[in-house]
Amino acid sequence: MIRLIAIDLDGTLLNSKSSISIRNKEAIEKCLKRGIKVILSTGKTIFSVGKLIRELHLTDPQIAAGGAAIIDRELNLLLTLKVPQASYIGVVKMARVWGRGHAVQTTDGVLYYDREHPLFKYLTAADEPLKKVRDLTSSHIAENSLILTLTIDCNDSFNEYLKSNIGNDIKVRRGGPYFLNVLNKEAGKVFGIKKILEITGIKQSQVLAIGDSENDLGVIKFAGTGVAMENSPQAVKRAADYVVSKNDKDGVAEAIYKYLDL
Repeated sequence: MIRLIAIDLDGTLLNSKSSISIRNKEAIEKCLKRGIKVILSTGKTIFSVGKLIRELHLTDPQIAAGGAAIIDRELNLLLTLKVPQASYIGVVKMARVWGRGHAVQTTDGVLYYDREHPLFKYLTAADEPLKKVRDLTSSHIAENSLILTLTIDCNDSFNEYLKSNIGNDIKVRRGGPYFLNVLNKEAGKVFGIKKILEITGIKQSQVLAIGDSENDLGVIKFAGTGVAMENSPQAVKRAADYVVSKNDKDGVAEAIYKYLDL
């Protein structure tokens, strides 16, 4: 019996216009009325998750910043795992040398950047609040970083360079075709879901997870039932128990109606 649904946002619940379809909303509303918990599990900022908490009338803890933050319905921080400061600064400096775009989410829910980059259009298309500052390595940002996002595509040689030169206290996860995320080594969507299961007493076998990207692989494998979107990479599809339609074709609602009798 499924008691909790963990849903990714970009490429999953959100369509290509960064909105939630009527059919997906209706499916989520039916889940909530039946007492099934709906948990957003995303790399998006606390600010963005807060907007969706209100839109979907969610009441349970939610996962933001790629699993580096768990927040309540009032956007209070219940748990954070920050990027260690020295490693964070090291990655920022590498990105500067290579001329790659980079922005950082902090505990205040804002996405900061200090240098313009053409691939930021994919961040703004995702409706993230961007704020320019003088220096991303300044102490008040570096001490409170949750997730550093680099705008590099899958074939960029910087991917392998970064993975070979980061400290052992951080990790990288691809969040889509144009985003690479840097997090605390212990952070992640699985970490967030495990903490929420501890809070709620729900069992791992009672979780339905829906996602589309590399950073959803862990939670899709962890959940009792893992579902991938049709727009997912093949590795994500292979890890899933079932593949549903694309995010522009109400794949989330399809998964919900397949596994729940609503």
